[in-house]
Amino acid sequence: GMMLWMARGLGIAYRRQKEGAWCDRELLDERVSLLQNKKCMILGLGQIGRYVARLTKAFGMYNLGVKREISQAEAWVDELVPFQDFRNFLPQIDHLVVILPKDPATDEIINKTTLGLMKQTAFLYNVGRGNCINEADLYEVLKEQKIKGAGLDVFQQEPLSSESPLRGLSNVLLLPHASAFAPEYYELYYQEFQSDFQDYFSQKKNF
Repeated sequence: GMMLWMARGLGIAYRRQKEGAWCDRELLDERVSLLQNKKCMILGLGQIGRYVARLTKAFGMYNLGVKREISQAEAWVDELVPFQDFRNFLPQIDHLVVILPKDPATDEIINKTTLGLMKQTAFLYNVGRGNCINEADLYEVLKEQKIKGAGLDVFQQEPLSSESPLRGLSNVLLLPHASAFAPEYYELYYQEFQSDFQDYFSQKKNF
């Protein structure tokens, strides 16, 4: 959803609609892009990351998956990248999806240096944990339009402070840690828990 919002200029269109303006020329003026054939780096290729890869591949994207340990190929992933080497690939990425856990090794891993490696036309999304991004650095990069936009679902402090300068940027989409919000989510969560619970006891009986 964030990718489509950014790439297809949906935020611009909605703002212009509220203003009573027609924005065809503005959207045509290099403000929209396809997802097809774009490179997407999924930083954190766990269960959620693999599902993201499945969805982005449906749009025809080229997926780079970042993992700490690479032992075998992953479905829907075109290229696997060791965690320690992900910065080397940032200059070629169009969409960076961060799905990392909260851990000392991930603290502010996205910062001025990391962001400085990205294309000016690139987008960033964080649906992992808020500790991963230095928000002050991100604000400066977005304000100066050194990357094109960001979709943020998590923050260092939640809820995001009303004083945060990120709230005033037009190239940011802010969500309240809500990527899993839906009435159907709880049933899916229960089914997953039940399956994991059964697997756990099956394995325990084998020891």
